[in-house]
Amino acid sequence: MKENLFKDLLRRFFSEKVTPSEYTVLRSEAEKATDEILDETFSALWEETQEIPTMDAHIKSDVLSKIEKRVIVPKSRPSFSSWAKYAATILLPLLVTAASFYYFGKSQGEEELFTVFAENGHKTQVFLPDGTKVWLNSDSYLSYSSKFNNQNRTVTLKGEAFFDVTKDQKHSFTVKAGDVNVVVHGTAFNVYAYPDEPTMNVSLLRGAVRVENDKEKSKGVNLKPNQKVQISKNLKDWHLASCNAELECLWTKNMLRFENTPAMEVFHKLEKWYGVDIQVENLDLSTKYGFVLKTESLKEMLDLINKITSINYQIKGEEVTIRYR
Repeated sequence: MKENLFKDLLRRFFSEKVTPSEYTVLRSEAEKATDEILDETFSALWEETQEIPTMDAHIKSDVLSKIEKRVIVPKSRPSFSSWAKYAATILLPLLVTAASFYYFGKSQGEEELFTVFAENGHKTQVFLPDGTKVWLNSDSYLSYSSKFNNQNRTVTLKGEAFFDVTKDQKHSFTVKAGDVNVVVHGTAFNVYAYPDEPTMNVSLLRGAVRVENDKEKSKGVNLKPNQKVQISKNLKDWHLASCNAELECLWTKNMLRFENTPAMEVFHKLEKWYGVDIQVENLDLSTKYGFVLKTESLKEMLDLINKITSINYQIKGEEVTIRYR
């Protein structure tokens, strides 16, 4: 345990300056911490400052709601002194079990950047100030300004998210994903836009959507319900096609459904679903799968694939190796 690192990260956490990557490290350090280290660290921080910086009211309400739902007094933590006892009781369950948190970016004048993220292998939900509801999939980031309001409804996405946007015919809602903008006024749609993917896609469940090139807004497409546009990374190829939008957003209901899907696409989605790294050997690229995942464990899922196509597999922590026979 690097005590100075743990203390510094906690200090940044309380000051709303912790980044997503730092938060992940903080959770890991909190999980490994002994009672003695926790007691000393919390007590030292308490002596440094008697108050925690004030948090934006909307964010504060949401974070406190998450804490209230997750707080369980840890039975394995028998005793802490005064303030450290209560801090540990509240903070540890949040750090150890939370799948998301807010990152408060650098101030630019009076403006701040709020980022909500879902860790690899997890999903989370967030309500934006205008009432829009967003589901974030594994390893995804959603950012918006502290000046987000009914006249300025713009967010930035890295990863996958499903949006159920509060209707406002006078003020558009815009999702920025790389060099692509998704513009709506009140609708439900899914955006798949991981930075490391060669393509991104937008599928529409209901309402209407305008998907456009951020640099050349005249270039774009309008989607109707059950349509999907796939866009290449260089923005040169735009492919519009029909789709089953409900299938595209099944992940928001903790389900994955594959229908005649190429094996590599299946494994790539399973990596994010389970938060693992999958290496595949001897795969025939023509192999495709069709099945539904709900609550199956990683091992149960691999056993299912083995019944469809004969494989050997090995799981070592977050590393999974699949070899076709």
